[in-house]
Amino acid sequence: MSFLVLFSRESEQDLANIVDYIARDNPHRAHTFVDELRAHVEEKLSTYPASGPPIGIRRYVVFGNYIIVYRVEESEKIVHVQVIVEGHRNWRRAFENPA
Repeated sequence: MSFLVLFSRESEQDLANIVDYIARDNPHRAHTFVDELRAHVEEKLSTYPASGPPIGIRRYVVFGNYIIVYRVEESEKIVHVQVIVEGHRNWRRAFENPA
C-alpha cells in the first residue's frame, strides 16, 4: 500500500536553500544531490511511512547530513514532509511538543 509524499512550501524552500549552499562549490552536484534526496525520501516514505523515529506527533529520517521531518496522515495515506534541516542544528526542540 503506497502513500503519497507531499513536500510543504517550507520544505521546498529548504531544498532550494540546499541547492544554493552546495552550488557555491559545485553547481552540478547541488542539483543531483537534491534530486537524490527527494527520490530517497519519496521512495522510502511512500512505502514505509512509519519507518522514522517519532518526535512528538512527527517522525524523521536522515539523508546524508540532513534531517527530514514529516507527519503521516494514515487515514488519507499521505506523508507530509514539513522541513529539511542540517543535522548539526538544534532542530529537535522545534518538534518535541505536539503542534
